[in-house]
Amino acid sequence: MLPACLPVQELWDRIIDQLYHTPKDAHSCSLVCRSFVEPSQSLIFRDFFIARFGSSPTRLADIFTLSPHLIRHARTLVLGDCDVNYVAPIVTIPWSSLRRLELCGMSRSSPALEEIYTLVELPSLRHLVFDGRRWTANQILAILSHCTPTLHRIEFRGCHPQPAALASVSSLPPTHRRPVIRHLALHDSSSVSQILADPGFPLDMSGLAYLQSDWPMLSAPLLQVLLPAYRTLQTLEFQHTSTSCDFVDLTLFPALCHIKLGDFWVPLADGEPHPHIQMISRLPAQNAIHTISLWLFLEAYASMQWETVDALARDLRALHDALLSDKMPTLRCVEVEVASGSALRTLGLEKADWQRLIVTAMPTLHQRGILSINPP
Repeated sequence: MLPACLPVQELWDRIIDQLYHTPKDAHSCSLVCRSFVEPSQSLIFRDFFIARFGSSPTRLADIFTLSPHLIRHARTLVLGDCDVNYVAPIVTIPWSSLRRLELCGMSRSSPALEEIYTLVELPSLRHLVFDGRRWTANQILAILSHCTPTLHRIEFRGCHPQPAALASVSSLPPTHRRPVIRHLALHDSSSVSQILADPGFPLDMSGLAYLQSDWPMLSAPLLQVLLPAYRTLQTLEFQHTSTSCDFVDLTLFPALCHIKLGDFWVPLADGEPHPHIQMISRLPAQNAIHTISLWLFLEAYASMQWETVDALARDLRALHDALLSDKMPTLRCVEVEVASGSALRTLGLEKADWQRLIVTAMPTLHQRGILSINPP
């Protein structure tokens, strides 16, 4: 319920914000009130996915030709297949606010490499994604060598370029001004680190502040990429947990302030320390860590039994004790993300149950007000 005494403009802003998060309502309101047309358009025409099959290659270009005022709302463009017949019409669109470009593989029969060069040169572009196994090392490097200097985030998903193609990496011409990458994400793309570590790599990784990786065991080529950024790396995010002790050496990064530990639950033998706790124990004394994040109840929990839930509570208590040590003087927030899925349904856990489980296992953090459970 909104306070009745709010100024008219603030009340209006709150209504717009609420509709922004409910696209269907925004669209309905736009049909009866012109004031809602602009917010509705910014939602409907924000993200575009172009597939090779199904629609006309010129359909998107035709829409923007008839309604050019919609172009400014476009923020994300996903190309399902970089086929020249589909990409060529897209290049003719005068993109003005495109922030994110996702490339899901290059067509073998009619590649659109030159057209992709034009898209990655857009001065508004900030985030580039390579998705799929069909990318070669030379294609990736050729595209990156044309990227706009404003690019600061790059992401690889399921990319496994053949190492044999790396021989020609150093011969690729660098851009006149290499983009400084702040955010790097590697999802099932470990072999990409060999490209990143090559001296001819056309992006500047020395200012890297955020790294996302599947596992906390970083390969030698990836560490080679990270070392020039050891003074700037602030956030490490891991998707999964491993019982291996071969974790990245966190003492290498003095500016590190946020660690996202990934999925918390792993099957452990009796008495075996939890890998999250092992990693935290390797932090240097008087470190700068202010936020620790972890996930609970992902799909891997679906086969859990209640005795495993008891073990989970025990591990959370051990993590709680580790976070209260003198080694963590700057800790201000512990974020626990709870995934709603089959695991919770299998266990029959309601919201109040898992909230009680977490708070009971981490009482001091809760009392200090630094334990954040999402969703609340």
